[in-house]
Formats: sequence, C-alpha cells, structure tokens
Amino acid sequence: MPTSLLDADLKFANLGKKQDLKSRVDGMESYLYQLLEQLRYSFGNLDRTNFNDAGFAEITGIINQPIIAEIKGIDGQLTQITATSAALTTRVEDAEGNITALYQFADEITQQVEDAEGNIATLTIQANSLSSRVTSAEGSITTLTQSVDSIALGVTNGSTSSTIRLYKDGVSISSATVRFTGVVTFSDLENSGNTVINGDNITTGTIRAVDYVAVGQIGDNDYSVFAVEDGADNRIGYIGYQFIDEDDNYADKLWIRTEAFGDWKPCIKIEAAGRVSLESTDVSDGLIYMRSANAITLSADHFVQIEVNGTEWSFEEDGLHKNGAKVL
Repeated sequence: MPTSLLDADLKFANLGKKQDLKSRVDGMESYLYQLLEQLRYSFGNLDRTNFNDAGFAEITGIINQPIIAEIKGIDGQLTQITATSAALTTRVEDAEGNITALYQFADEITQQVEDAEGNIATLTIQANSLSSRVTSAEGSITTLTQSVDSIALGVTNGSTSSTIRLYKDGVSISSATVRFTGVVTFSDLENSGNTVINGDNITTGTIRAVDYVAVGQIGDNDYSVFAVEDGADNRIGYIGYQFIDEDDNYADKLWIRTEAFGDWKPCIKIEAAGRVSLESTDVSDGLIYMRSANAITLSADHFVQIEVNGTEWSFEEDGLHKNGAKVL
C-alpha cells in the first residue's frame, strides 16, 4: 500500500555492478511501478500540510492571478476566456471586427454583440430585472427594461426621446408627438372625470354632443359661446352672452352678432321650413324689441297682434282688422 515519497526513496532499487543486466533492468522496472503508485497517492492527497509557508504563499499568489485562455485562428479569429475572482468573461472576435462578449458576475449576466460598423446590442440579466439596449453607430438608442413591477420602452435620438412605461396601476407616455392611427376607444371617458382638452388643439372634423357648453370670455362681462372665423382668423360672427347689472336692472343678453370688415357686412338669417317663433313670456319684463338703423321689412300673407287684454289686431290684404272686423 502506498505510504509516502520518502518510503519510495528508501526503497530505491539496488543496481549493483555485480548483478547481470537482466536483474538490474527487472529491479528498475519494479521500482518504477512502486514510484508510480507513490506519486498517484501523494498527488491525490495533497493538502496544506504538504507545503511550507513560503511555497504555499507562492502557489496561492499564482492562483489569485487572472486565468486567461486564448485561441487564435490563422484567419484572424480570436476566442478568449478570462476568469478572475469577481467575473468570468468570454469573448469571440472575427477578422472583420465583429465581437461577441459574455460577462458573468455573481449578481449579473451581460451579453454584448458589436458589429464592425459600431452598432451594439446589449442584454443584461439581474435577479429583479431584464434589460436590452440597442445603440446604432449614429447614436440612436432603443432600450427595453422589465422589472418586477414595470416595463419601460424608450427610444432616444440626440435631444429627442420617447418613452412608454407600464406600471401595475397605470401607463405613462412621454413624447414630443403622439399619433394614434385607426379606431381608438377610451372606455373611461364615457363617465364624468377630469379630462381636459385644450380647444386650440381641435381644428378639424365634426363634434357631436347631446349637450354643448362653452365659455370664452371676450370682455369683462362678455362671453363667446360659439364663434365663426374666416381664413385670416377674423371673427365673422358669434353667439354671445352678456351680463350687465346697473341699478339692480339686470340686463342679461344672449345674442347672435356679426362683425363688419370694411365694406363686407355679414348678415343674419333665421329660416325654417315650418314656423319661426319669437317669445318673451315674463309678464312684467317680457318685451320683444326690433330695431334697425334703416328699414324693417315684414313680408307675410297677414300679421296678427294679440294684446294682453285679449284684443286681436291683424293686417290683412284689405286693411286693419280688430277681433276679425275691418276697422281700416
């Protein structure tokens, strides 16, 4: 049974000159078998006690240095493996300058691919996140990051960028321009909420609503409810509201008004396929005024006026009638 190298030294073969050649060869062969067994046993059972302090320090110093293995091909290809106490790195490069690298740390794995033009793709894996990054030679960057509670997609080109972030309780979109193509449905806008849209951003199309309420202040007490403009942003006309309180005389007004531009004086026309009615039902202040700086033209088959006391006045083709009887 093997013991130690010292035992093999003590039992070194006796190769005296008095022995014939065959005996000497047989003795050397036997010793070599014994030495082989001793070496196998000794190297299989090496530990700290087999080295003195100086030798052990030298060996550990060598082991602490990076381990680098490198294979070069005759066509310019290179494969390299580097092992340190902190990381394990593999790198493969071809003659055209394309490179693939894998970096493995205790808490992270990163893989990177780079072509000869300078485009780079990087994938990083951690215990709580997964991220990819693609960088072009011109500096454009696309990133995708996934963590335990969010997903983020970003694109950057110099000073401009766009980002979409998905959270467990919401979505965030940040970009200089956001475009939607196709049918877009916002289910939450069916109910009352706090969505605000700047009216200046609505410039085309048709708006349909059950109730339409708009307030645009054009003076201290003047408000524009609906306005029409020409191609030069000149206000042609509008439906407005005015509130005036003078000596407790409330003179609220809702009007349809047109604006004049030089010789161009837009008109107002009220037209109906059926009847047109002007009504003021308040007993004390229910008045209807008609005023013109020029002439007022009324055209009809006949005109009927009924006073508060029940008297009916009508203008017929043959003259003025009171309660159905001609008086003029």
